[in-house]
Amino acid sequence: MNDRNQEDISTASAVCSTPQSNHRHPQFPGRRAFGPGHANSWILMVRLRLIDLGYAKKEAIELEKDPGLTNAKIWDDQLRVSYTRFQLALGLRGARADGYPGHDTWWHLWE
Repeated sequence: MNDRNQEDISTASAVCSTPQSNHRHPQFPGRRAFGPGHANSWILMVRLRLIDLGYAKKEAIELEKDPGLTNAKIWDDQLRVSYTRFQLALGLRGARADGYPGHDTWWHLWE
């Protein structure tokens, strides 16, 4: 494993306790970590979590073609659609279901 991958894993595994619950959640990196042109371990974490929750089933197949998870760290339209599905399941509508992680939906993602 190279230093870059180790750095991504370290960043992705940073956690904190929220005052609202006893659950441990990854820290929210801010909206600027997501969107077109971005590639990072936070995106990988979101993608894997959405797959685990059943909102990104098609993406699980794509992971088999990406053994180094290089492409899985890149924000794309497929991930935005999957995150929108998650937001809609939370009851968000209109502009609030924009397909991008926000502070409030982030906590729900990890419950």
